[in-house]
Amino acid sequence: MRTGTLQFSIRGLLLAAALLALGLATLPYGAWSGFWAMVLSTVVCGIFLFATLGGVFRRGVSQAYWGGFAIAGIGYLALVLWMLGSSEINDVGHLATTRLLQQFEAVARHEVEVPPDTPGATKIIQGGMQWGREVVGGNVLRTVVYVPNHENLMLSGHLLWGLLIGYAGGLVARHFYRTREAQKPRSD
Repeated sequence: MRTGTLQFSIRGLLLAAALLALGLATLPYGAWSGFWAMVLSTVVCGIFLFATLGGVFRRGVSQAYWGGFAIAGIGYLALVLWMLGSSEINDVGHLATTRLLQQFEAVARHEVEVPPDTPGATKIIQGGMQWGREVVGGNVLRTVVYVPNHENLMLSGHLLWGLLIGYAGGLVARHFYRTREAQKPRSD
């Protein structure tokens, strides 16, 4: 086994790709639904709790992986919370992950014009969407602008980033563990 390079298993890469795809597919729902953001928060906190337990009670390579996962992921989320609490930094804007989420928010925005007599139009507008009225040729049109809820988008996005950074932290910690073990003198 080579220990000088960081190695990835096919299973690990497929798992990371599946989680990334799931996160990107569900991110818009987290942005529009407070319920989905709450579910995602609960699941991610549970994952980090179990990763912490794995880092404490496992041994060997597993301990290194789960410890690195927990430290990197929780550390990232703690950084985000600390920056949110700082009065000097508005909206965690100095993190590259926030800038990427803001770009995603701009892409996710779209508009739909709905006549006022459309059944269900009031329900659509009450769903937390921003809207305005336009008068065109004497007819009043409602322009429903589907803008993702900024707070839910940032929360969901940073939670998903935390998982991805935790995964990377676990891989790096496992690599460090293996290189340290390979350098230990062997007693034959």
